[in-house]
This record gives sequence, C-alpha cells and structure tokens, in this order.
Amino acid sequence: MSLQTRLRIARRSIANYSSKLRRKRRSTIRSIDSAALLLKVALEQPLIEHAIKPVQPNDIDSGIHDDVDLSKIGNCHEIRTSLKELQKYEIMIQNQGGELVNLLTKELSTGAISRATIDRIQLFKMASGAMIDAAANFTDIATNEIDFLKNLFIQEREIRFKLEKENFELKARMDEPSTSRTKNRANTTDSTDVEFFDAIEGSFEIASNEQQVLVREKGKYQASLRINNKVEYKPLLMSPLTEELPGKFEVMAIEKKHQRRTKIPFRPSNSVNYLALAKHCVGKDPTKISMPVDFNEPLSVLQRSTEDLEYVYLLDMALEETQDPSRRLAIVAIFALSAYSTTGVRTTKPFNPLLGETYECDRSADFGWRSVAEQVSHHPPTCALYAEGRRWKLNQSYTLSTKIKGKSLCVSPVGSTYIRFEDNDDLFVYDKVMTATTMTNIVTGKLQTENFGDLVVMNAKTGGKCELKFHDRGYFSREEPRKVTGEVCDPNGLVEYRIEAIWDRYAHLYKIDSDEKIEHEDTIWTINSLPENSSQMHNFTKFAIELNEPEDGVASTDSRLRPDQRLMEDGDWSNANAIKQKLEEAQRVRRKEREEKGTASRPVWFVRKSEEEMIDKNDVYKFNDEYWRYKMNDEWDVCPKIFDY
Repeated sequence: MSLQTRLRIARRSIANYSSKLRRKRRSTIRSIDSAALLLKVALEQPLIEHAIKPVQPNDIDSGIHDDVDLSKIGNCHEIRTSLKELQKYEIMIQNQGGELVNLLTKELSTGAISRATIDRIQLFKMASGAMIDAAANFTDIATNEIDFLKNLFIQEREIRFKLEKENFELKARMDEPSTSRTKNRANTTDSTDVEFFDAIEGSFEIASNEQQVLVREKGKYQASLRINNKVEYKPLLMSPLTEELPGKFEVMAIEKKHQRRTKIPFRPSNSVNYLALAKHCVGKDPTKISMPVDFNEPLSVLQRSTEDLEYVYLLDMALEETQDPSRRLAIVAIFALSAYSTTGVRTTKPFNPLLGETYECDRSADFGWRSVAEQVSHHPPTCALYAEGRRWKLNQSYTLSTKIKGKSLCVSPVGSTYIRFEDNDDLFVYDKVMTATTMTNIVTGKLQTENFGDLVVMNAKTGGKCELKFHDRGYFSREEPRKVTGEVCDPNGLVEYRIEAIWDRYAHLYKIDSDEKIEHEDTIWTINSLPENSSQMHNFTKFAIELNEPEDGVASTDSRLRPDQRLMEDGDWSNANAIKQKLEEAQRVRRKEREEKGTASRPVWFVRKSEEEMIDKNDVYKFNDEYWRYKMNDEWDVCPKIFDY
C-alpha cells in the first residue's frame, strides 16, 4: 500500500474519531487506540526523498544514450519544484504527527482528550490533505514528463535506425557481388515465391529485382534489402507473420517499403443543414437513405473497422503475459476499449461499402500484422474482417443497426469479435457497445459522440471474464466525461484487477489483493497524439490518414479505388455526389438482376461456417486464405466489377 493511501486512511480515521470526541469529551483508551495506531504506521514510513525515486532513462528505454542530460529536457525543473514541495509537507507531517502521538500517549492514561489535542488533530488533517494534493500534482507532472521522454527517445531511435539503414544501403552498393552461397532451396510447386536457406552469415545472392525482404534465423527477425540480386541482412524491430523454421532462413518477399503520407486535403468548410437532414430521416434507417458526401468522411466502413487495429500492439503485449491469465485478459479488454478512442471527435459518417467491396491493410513490414475486410451483405449491412499478427488471429463480423432518433444518430453493432492466441490457444470473445452522435446545438449543427453500454470480454478457454462499463453521462451527472470502469475476474469470480479509463485518453490497470486493496498500478494504454491540422483533415489520426493512401497491387474491389470516395477526399464534392448516385444505382440494377435469376450473392474472400464450426451464433464467417495467393499473382479476375457505372 502506498504512503499516500496510508495517509488518506489515517486522515479519515482521525477525522472520524475527532468528530465523536467533540460530542463526548471523555472516552475509553480503546476508542482512540486504532486511530493512534494508524497514525503511527503512516509516520513510520520512509521519507519522500527515499520513497519516490527519480525517473531514470533505463526505466523508459534501454536503448537511450548515457550522455542524455535530463535536466535540459521537458519539465524537469517543474518536477524538482513539485518534489521539494512534497518533501516540505512530509516534514510538516513528521513534526506535527510526532507531537500528536506524544499528546495522545500522555492523555491515554487519563482516558480523556483535551481541546488542544483536538486542534492538533485538525492541524494534522490539514497538513495531510495538503500533502495528498501535492502528491497528486507531482504524479501528474511526472506522468506527463515520462510520456514526453518516451516520445523523445522513440524519435531518437527512429532517426538512428534510419541513419543506420542509409549507411547500410550505401555500403551494399559499394560491395562487389559475391559467389552464391545458397543451399537446400525448397522445392515448391506453387507460385508463392517463398524460398528457404541454411543458416549462414554475411550475404547471399538470389535472383530478384531490387526490393525489401524479410529474413528470420532461428526465431530472430531480421531485415534485408535486395540490391543488384544480392541480399544483405541486419536486425529489424518488427514481428513478421511467418512460422519459425529452426536452423533455416525464411525469405518472404514483400513490396518495397515507402514513406507513408502524413496529410490529406483539408475538408471544405461547406455549410451542412443538419436540422433538415434530421427532420427527413427521423425513424428511418440511414443505411437505406442516399446521403450526400457532405455528411461523410473519406473512409469506408471497412476502413473504419480496420482502424480498430491502431493499438494492436496491445495484443502483442498480452501475449507476453504467460504467467498471469487475468492480466492477459485485462490487456485484451483494454485493446477492445482502445477501438473507441477516436469516436469522440469523428462525428462524420463513413461511406457505406458496396456489396463485395473489400479493404486490405498489409502492415507486416512496419507493424507486423495484416488484415482483409469485405462487405458480405448489403441489407442488412454486414462487414467481416480478418487480421493476423505475431501469434494471434482476429476474426469478426458486425451488422450495423442505425437509427435517427430526434437529435441523435444511434449505431448499434450486432456481432462479435474473436481473438485467438496461438501460444496456448486462448480465445477471447466480446461484443461492441452502442455509439450515439448527438446534435448539441440545432442552430450551429454542433455534434458530440458518446459511447455507452457494457462491454464484456470472455476467455472462452479459462472462463475468466472482464466487464467494462461505458458510463452514460447525463445532463446532471457529476461523473467524469467518457469514463469507463471495469473488473477482471478469474474463473471462480474473484476480482484480480480493476480498470479505470477515459475511452479517448488512457487506461489504468490496478492489481487487487484478497482484501480488495491496490497492490500495483500500471498505465497500459494512452492515446496517440493527433497530427498537425488534424481538425481540418476530418480529425484523422496518423493511422487514419494512411488508410486511404493509394497502393498498387490491391484487389479491384478495394475501397482505395472507389471513385466517389477518392473525389470526396480530394475536395471535389460535386462530382463525388454525382458518381455516388451512379454507383448506388448500378448496385440496385445488379441486385434486381440476381433476383430475376433467383441467385444470391456470395462473398469472395469469406465463407459461411457450418453449425459445427461456429463458436456461437455470431461466429458466422471465416476468411479464405487464398486472398494472399491471388494478390501475389495479381489475379483479380474473380472480383466483381462493382466500381463500374
């Protein structure tokens, strides 16, 4: 238990007993014995300067240079000032508490307590309160400074890695071609172009054009660059998707890494009549209403679903928790919570995908995961998504039920998310909560988005459960806005962790002992800062800006190739609206033709599961792994021509 917690308990106990003593001047020794004991326990703690250790660079990042001068970084002066103030109050409590203990000891023999002692208790109570406030202030300042240092050191590491890569490329171009040292090339009959090599050092030649590849030796990930048919390799800070091949290299070709975009055209400041829209759509399903692009953002629902994976590093973090299944469950729950982090400022509507529309996001080169999403049904609108990363797989499908009620647009996702860890076959299952966008000012059209409901994450293997409550803040509620609280229980229902979060800012995790007292506290997740001018770019995060970036080699049905969405992003809203109507009309024609022929549409990359394969009623679709083979061969003839009009 922390010193701050002990002081708070002592403060409350002393205040309680002093209140009783005002009404009854005489008391037994037993009546003040517990308060005196708590006070002595608090005073016997070490001094603040020993209890609170300064932040060390190695506590943040082991790769930091030893010559970093922390005194010149961030708010270190403010931290030192706050620490001195905290130590001042600690000395006051030591002095006043010592005197108070002496007075209580003398008066215990008489069984009565004097007015002077009560005044001393009040004085100690004030000093304790001041110290608690100072401790909270110090904690806030130190937390902000740690976040600042983390970002600074990460930037330094990225710059250092970039310089090393440039030096490596320069050296590789100057080297003479060496004799081929490849051995034991795998005989493959498919066209995946995956080759295997014995573990060697240095470099080896392979017939290929200049492109980046991945190499792994005995589980250690490495990167390489093919230059003039020669492959060099070095350590890489990433986690590819391939299985481990002991004693061999696995070379998996990927497209050459490029610098991703950091900005998009600013959103035009068009005046939108939200009141007229609300009046026209009250009680109707907006998915069946043709809306102008004025109400959209240049992303599809498929891309918004993929945006849930922005903080997918939390799943890799959970995989490292091999000894504590409850903590692993808690981190997975925080990952589920992080999917709502941008909804507070994103009040525009994503494009409804056309039936058969897809979206591929291959970030295996930098983040170590890749995903594919497809619109598998149009009425009701259903999106299926599959993602795979380092020893985990995610599968989900959601049908969006949308209604406009008065001033609010309510979106209720019906479906489930399934995450399987490959190390011990843990299976985590959860459903999403409701999102409501409300017009807070009818005149100006100001919108506000809130999430509310209960999000329950289950470990289907162990029976552990985490319940997260998204608090619905009413007009007269005193709760902090966008608050989330939850508990993580073991299979026997015993609470082992508590979660407190603000869904668009951070998530704290508390370890709870058998007496429901806090043993340990961690900040598991904090939101990424928005890029410069984000408010003029649809309030997009850096990750969202990259989602609709044009990319070669994707399926012909990919959302990046949707013409009205691309025109809308470029600011040509007039032509975007015209093409949007043509695309929707062409879709209605295709639907009518299927009805006349008596045929039903089928997804291309997802298939329906049989009842024996389904985990529950929401586990409907499974991914067809053939997608990646078609991509490698650039064979997209199987895709419907949904963007023709």
